Amino acid sequence: MTWLRSLAPRDLRALIALIASIGGGIAMTVFAVWITWILWKGPWAAGTELARIDKLGLALILILSISGITLASYGLAINKRTLKLGKDGFEASGGDDAPAAAQAVAAAASEKAEEIAEARP
Repeated sequence: MTWLRSLAPRDLRALIALIASIGGGIAMTVFAVWITWILWKGPWAAGTELARIDKLGLALILILSISGITLASYGLAINKRTLKLGKDGFEASGGDDAPAAAQAVAAAASEKAEEIAEARP
């Protein structure tokens, strides 16, 4: 376990996010299969098809919501960002500095946006 202590903080956060994503993916897949099996093959009375579709839809919306929240939280965990929402507005900070390639792309996009703005009548 000494290799775990030797990891950089960003690498440790990435490892934790990877393990959590694998576990979460397995749990949500098992839940989706379980709820679908119950609604598909369960002992339902005749005439309850609409209720089953409704329950299946609600369960799948729940799973998709959890997936979205989980994916957003991985980005925050790996990049160590801070989000603040207050009366002055929204503020996001942290993360690593952008690599040179990303800075070059941002500069090129900015120049192109200026060209387009100048070209407009």
